[in-house]
Amino acid sequence: MIEFTHIPGDKKDWKVRLYALSTCGHCHRVIEFLKEHSIEFSYVYVDNVDREIMKNLRKNLKEKFGRVVSYPFLVVNDTEYVLGFVEEKLKELFDIK
Repeated sequence: MIEFTHIPGDKKDWKVRLYALSTCGHCHRVIEFLKEHSIEFSYVYVDNVDREIMKNLRKNLKEKFGRVVSYPFLVVNDTEYVLGFVEEKLKELFDIK
């Protein structure tokens, strides 16, 4: 079982999960972006979980979204994803002007 860290926010319209690496600068930028815009989300540093769990997680994400997993990997409402820190894509996705 993967334990996510939950970050509360005023904007709760989406189910947001972030798969990140603890040493990844772009991952930290996504976390700061979500906090700055008060978007509620949960995240996990996949490099801090058991290796077998990480392998299964990567496999499941690849099967679900049809692409190789890289980080940060942001999943919204279990249907959309964003790879990397792409500020314009995040603003569009969360309707930020």
